[in-house]
Amino acid sequence: MKRAVDMIINWKKEKYNSNIIHIHGDNDNTIPLKNVKPTVTMEGGSHMMALTEGEKIGMIIQKLLLY
Repeated sequence: MKRAVDMIINWKKEKYNSNIIHIHGDNDNTIPLKNVKPTVTMEGGSHMMALTEGEKIGMIIQKLLLY
């Protein structure tokens, strides 16, 4: 946990691969939406949404792959 927090706090990357899709929840209290620039914002998604909202995330990914 200590290593993960250190990596987040000290993240220096300013250029990102344009192929990266960032899905972020608007209810994430660990990494608030105001601190990130996601490609897709999931309404009601929390920091644990990969575990709790897997079906919704899967639908978002399917739509993105078809686009």
